[in-house]
Amino acid sequence: PEELIRPRLEELWRMEGGITDIVLCDELQKVFDTSKYTLGLSSFKRMRKRMGFLSTRQQDHMVETITEPIEELRERFPKAGYFELKKHLRIDHMLRVSRHTIKEWSYANEPKSVTRRLRKDMVRKVFYCAGVNDLWCLDQHDKWKYRFGLCLHACVDPFSGVLKWMKIWWNNSNPVLICKYYLDVIEANRYGPLITQSNVGNENGNVARAQTFLRQWADPELCNTVQHRWMAEKMNIPSKTVWSVLRATFSFGYEGLLQ
Repeated sequence: PEELIRPRLEELWRMEGGITDIVLCDELQKVFDTSKYTLGLSSFKRMRKRMGFLSTRQQDHMVETITEPIEELRERFPKAGYFELKKHLRIDHMLRVSRHTIKEWSYANEPKSVTRRLRKDMVRKVFYCAGVNDLWCLDQHDKWKYRFGLCLHACVDPFSGVLKWMKIWWNNSNPVLICKYYLDVIEANRYGPLITQSNVGNENGNVARAQTFLRQWADPELCNTVQHRWMAEKMNIPSKTVWSVLRATFSFGYEGLLQ
């Protein structure tokens, strides 16, 4: 029945990664009793189209049809590029639009912004991470601290790109508060990283001690080792990337609201 699969299908449809009909069909089989109902691939394709979940080619958007939703997104993400616009059109508006169409819209409506983006030189960086949860990178962000009295703090798994937390508060330099962010995530997930990484600073001291204690408790062979990596200023690259993306896609829209 459509009422059983629609919520899950809508959730999957908003996800990125180009999920195929075969994968969608397999995932939807988990939300209903397969002893009572069946869902074949051909039946699913017909049902998907009937319910309005059309692919990029089937939606066949043009520059004119995406102008209004992109203008709405520009209020929140004034500096978002092609990739970010494509993602938010899918998540916020259920629109699947090709990158080529978004590029056409940008050249037609924002030629100066396109020129500014093209001027930036590409700089190749090498970063190594063994796998998921091998490393968690912590960092604070003070751009709003003196303007709005708001302090941000985030932690990211650089291998998967998953944000473990992003918190906003009036303070981001209290070591007890930062350690609470870390312990809350570990308690909720029931797992932690092999090693944590942050800039040198007193605010990260409790996280370093907690991480080292937990790793030594789990593996006694790590005794007399520090399971936290201290990085020099501006060398904690993964978390700096998070703030760079935040500034480019999110901050300017909300700064307008806060002002």
